[in-house]
Amino acid sequence: MSAAFGLGIANYSHVRVDAHGNEALLDQELSYSSILFRKFAIGDSVSQLHVTASQRNLEIIRNLGVKCIVTQRNLFDTAVSLRDNFVKTTPRDSVVKKDNLYKPGQGVFFRMSPFNELRRARLGTEAEQYDYIIDYLMPWYFQFYGSWIWAERRVGLSLLRVSYDNLATDPLGSLSEISRFFDVPMDTVSVRERLAELKNDNISSNYNVGRSGRGKEKLTRDQQERLKDIGSRYMDPKDFGHLV
Repeated sequence: MSAAFGLGIANYSHVRVDAHGNEALLDQELSYSSILFRKFAIGDSVSQLHVTASQRNLEIIRNLGVKCIVTQRNLFDTAVSLRDNFVKTTPRDSVVKKDNLYKPGQGVFFRMSPFNELRRARLGTEAEQYDYIIDYLMPWYFQFYGSWIWAERRVGLSLLRVSYDNLATDPLGSLSEISRFFDVPMDTVSVRERLAELKNDNISSNYNVGRSGRGKEKLTRDQQERLKDIGSRYMDPKDFGHLV
């Protein structure tokens, strides 16, 4: 999820507390302590996180009055963007030895796949890398997106769905919609100036390519159909039909 939190949370401050009260970092879970620290020590903030609507996360969201935004993107474009990230964060020489793979900033998001498959993909062709992304990473995306649809429909969670394409083509309009959702006034002049700064600073904005339609250009028809088939195992195809 790309989520904007009314009470704020530090990026990737996901923790799990065991039976003895010890906290351990865990992807996709939120931390009460981080949220409260940022609320009272730093102030409200907006954060981007990759989290699912798990029972524990929903309890935190409800108890602390967190407002959520879910950014959704074309599935084919998402797969291509993930492959870009895969190549950038998993250097070829890092997959020769497993111990070298998981250094900070290297391959963090790709731990969910068997190491042999990861190595085969990283040393393989571009087409083989897309196969790897579809088979091992896109199922997580369907679980992520499906969990928020479930939370919205079954739990009654109030959230705002924002289109990635709209954010890319009309960021000012999208941010205006977000500000209304949070009932927070937006200084249009200041936001426009900051957007201009970020446009020329790909590192701070974490900007990759940001162009729609690359998925259909890069993925074969068979890969596109397989991606939709995998999605149908996790979600009703009607719920992601607008994303293909």
